[in-house]
Amino acid sequence: MKRSLFLCCLMGFFIAAYGQQESHYTQYMFNRLVLNPAFTGVTGGTSLTALYRAQWVGFEGAPRTYNVSGHTSLGDYRGGIGLFAIGDKIGPFSKTTVGLNYAYRFALCSGQNPLYLSFGIQGAVLNFLYDRDQVSSRVGSDPALQPPNNINTWKPDFGAGIFLHGTKGYVGISAAHIVPVKLTDNAKLVPQIWLLGGYDIDISDQVALTPSAQLRYAPEAPVQLDASLTAMFANVFWAGINYRLQSAVGFLAGVQPLPSLRIGYAYDWSYSPKAFNFGASHEIFLSYTFRNNATPIRRANGGSIHPRYF
Repeated sequence: MKRSLFLCCLMGFFIAAYGQQESHYTQYMFNRLVLNPAFTGVTGGTSLTALYRAQWVGFEGAPRTYNVSGHTSLGDYRGGIGLFAIGDKIGPFSKTTVGLNYAYRFALCSGQNPLYLSFGIQGAVLNFLYDRDQVSSRVGSDPALQPPNNINTWKPDFGAGIFLHGTKGYVGISAAHIVPVKLTDNAKLVPQIWLLGGYDIDISDQVALTPSAQLRYAPEAPVQLDASLTAMFANVFWAGINYRLQSAVGFLAGVQPLPSLRIGYAYDWSYSPKAFNFGASHEIFLSYTFRNNATPIRRANGGSIHPRYF
């Protein structure tokens, strides 16, 4: 028999009030456009990405997340523009966001080891839904257990970010929900901060190691930290591990069968020293980049940059 998240769903409004409503990704290093608008246009071409995450498999009503995104470099205008859509669902709650990114990028230094800095902004519209019937069918007719009425509300949402990168590494900071988004009298989306970073270490001509990390902060919520280490083989295959602080251990792997095509998969096993064990999660992504007339970033040795970054 499937285990149920019904009681967890009843707590959804309280969780949202503490700003814990944002999705997290094990393959965050491949999903930076939706996390930091300053990443827009960095690939030097037109890039498309799709990701799907099934969390806590085996629990009825468990979280499901998808996002699709695309962005392109504006070439001589030193910037980029992008579009994205994100969908989240947990039990009777669902949230859909559709938005637009713009970033302006310039070189801090050039030569064999160039360094670039981008500033990005994000504007979006958000739809929040709550289906009362999914809860009422489980609690029966007891008035004391009846959930709130249905909710279907649309709200504007804004974000911003900074992204610094070279040929082998990157660091970025971004803010979501710069203006708090009130969903109901008891639930709101509060400002959240993401810090992302990673660096490519060449072990040999055929092997590169990439340590990376993401940190997320929201007021009155525990800091969330992911630390990852991946190995890239012959610029074609990669495999690695991810640790989410006091939450989950993950394994990721992927393949780049063509220079512009990447396919990746991640498996998480959720645990907590202080809470119930929710079990396994699965995540898959697909991305493709069409090169345009913009000059792609290259390593100083003339080889391609690490696919983990661009």
